This record gives sequence, C-alpha cells and structure tokens, in this order.
Amino acid sequence: MRQVILIIDDAEEIRTSLSAIVEQLGLIPLTASNGLEALQLMQSERVDLIITDLMMPRMDGLQFILQSRSINPKIPIAVISAYGDVKNATFALTRGAFNFISKPFSIKEVDNIIKKGLRLRELALGTDRLLKNIRNQTE
Repeated sequence: MRQVILIIDDAEEIRTSLSAIVEQLGLIPLTASNGLEALQLMQSERVDLIITDLMMPRMDGLQFILQSRSINPKIPIAVISAYGDVKNATFALTRGAFNFISKPFSIKEVDNIIKKGLRLRELALGTDRLLKNIRNQTE
C-alpha cells in the first residue's frame, strides 16, 4: 500500500512543488489550501504524514496541528513556513510537529523530512502492534 502525504498550504505553487517531490518519491500527494480543508480530508482519507504551512486563511497551521491530534495523534506533522522564527518553530514543535523548515526549502530538505516522518510513523505503528500483542497475551 502506497503511503499518502497530506500537503497543506494556501499557496498553490507550494502545493504543486511539494506534490511533485512526493510523487518522485513514489508516494501519493493529497492537498488542502487550509487547515479546515485538511481536517475534512483526514476524516475520509488515510494519511501517513502531514506537511503544513503555518500562516493560512480560515484555519492556520498551529490550529490545525492542535485539532488534527483529536482525529489521529499518531500522524507525524512537519511544518514548512516562511515565518521561520524561533517562536513559531518552538510553538509548532511543542504542539506536536516533529520538524520545522523555513521557506524557501530545498528538495533535499523535503525529501529528508518525508523519510524521517515516515520512519516515525512506522515506529508508532510497530509500537501499537507490540502493545496490542502484549495485551492479548496477558488477557
């Protein structure tokens, strides 16, 4: 099963660029232009990794991170923002993002973030399976 990367950014050219990188890695891009759209997609689509911008209309990236955790707390979230100051990075990381990179970003940076995020996802799923097996054995 191919892995799905949800890309959230209000700039269409950023969504297009990130989608192309995701496709080059053999993964499936899913896009949204703001946090509200992304939350709706998460209700109906399986998502393995999320890459979100911070500053967007309707629902920004920080609000999205907080609300997405109630849908699925185990999906790794990376933040890509033109507002790469320490305050925004710290806020995103303490709210559940696993990584933060500033715009403009390089293909290599995005590639590394995606690979790291998918490894985190696999570790989380593996841990869940182990805990389930342990529970089943002890019952």
